[in-house]
Amino acid sequence: MGRRRAWRTFIAAFILTLCVLALGCAFLLIEYNVQRTTYGTVDFGVSYTMQEGVPRVRIGEDEPLAVPPRIARVCEAAVPPPIRLLVALWRGETEAVEEMLKELK
Repeated sequence: MGRRRAWRTFIAAFILTLCVLALGCAFLLIEYNVQRTTYGTVDFGVSYTMQEGVPRVRIGEDEPLAVPPRIARVCEAAVPPPIRLLVALWRGETEAVEEMLKELK
């Protein structure tokens, strides 16, 4: 029984070591992607703007597409107003900020 118990202990320690190494690699991969995204080497290819009160989405180099009103309402309901306001301020969309401030009053 001594050999069997030693073998089980070795396998358990080996598997635990592999799990710790995999977790470390995952953290390094996450950190790499966060740094890459944060400092601008990644382009998501999707932008969102407001034109004449209509939300428009641009995917890649294509022309902006108008978002259907039903989908726009669902998206607005999913994101609380303060977060939408902060995002619009960060992007410099003054028209969208003014509209949101009117809605909040």
